[in-house]
Amino acid sequence: MTKLLTAALGLATALFMTPVALGDSFTYSFSSSDNSVNLSATFTTDSGAGGIYNITNMTGTFADSNNGITASPISWLSNSDGIGIGGGLYFSPDFLFIYDNLLEPDGTATEFDGSVLDGGLGGVVFEADGYEISFLGTDDGSGGYWANESPDGSDITGVELLGLNSPQAVTPEPSSLLLLATGLLSLGAFARRKFLA
Repeated sequence: MTKLLTAALGLATALFMTPVALGDSFTYSFSSSDNSVNLSATFTTDSGAGGIYNITNMTGTFADSNNGITASPISWLSNSDGIGIGGGLYFSPDFLFIYDNLLEPDGTATEFDGSVLDGGLGGVVFEADGYEISFLGTDDGSGGYWANESPDGSDITGVELLGLNSPQAVTPEPSSLLLLATGLLSLGAFARRKFLA
């Protein structure tokens, strides 16, 4: 029984000490005020410094009834597909949009102006239904978002600006590991006290 308790405590400790920042996933839903534009996105990130995370993948759907896009799957543009211009910024391959793939999960960082994606320069770039879309936070402190669309990836005059609302709650993946580890530690401590008493 002692070996079983030791193994359970070891597992719980390992889970408890797993770095929370590794492999986090954050899911958000964004929509325009008239509900004509909807983005459901899950951002997978690597470890974050100072609460800022690097986006390593993006999945979800994008819909824009103004342009006949109905819940199309997102094809994400990674840093390796872009052209580095320094300072962590990248041009999309057609030089139409700039992005940095940074995420601040709860939108409280000063430099993100209340959004989970930084505004001005940055955000993420993805494709849906033949449209290249730059998605970024506003830089006016409102916590809003912009989706800049290009139907052909080359005509910047065709970009459509859409003001988007704030996202729903963040759902980080490691919290379930933390809950499991805490439960196992408590169970192990209770069992140890009972069997050693």
